[in-house]
Amino acid sequence: MESTIEKIRKYCREDYSLDGEIIELWTKVLSQYDLSTLGDEKWFILEQVFKSALHCSNEPIARECLKQLQEKFETTSPRIIKLNAIYFESIG
Repeated sequence: MESTIEKIRKYCREDYSLDGEIIELWTKVLSQYDLSTLGDEKWFILEQVFKSALHCSNEPIARECLKQLQEKFETTSPRIIKLNAIYFESIG
């Protein structure tokens, strides 16, 4: 799993547009693990997967990630307000 996390970090750090690969990593690896073992990095990963899912028109994965983020952060937090706006704009 660590190599999967490193790949996602690299894609984001180097501004790769590999949304499809991020979704594949989520589906094949990350969704099978307890992400709480990542500590606060869990939230970074969920946010990146959320954005990639929207870019790939994969609403179920985006909704799943957004739900977990909403459970962690208050719905009035700027972060959640922004992610909700992105989500609703994306799904129309």
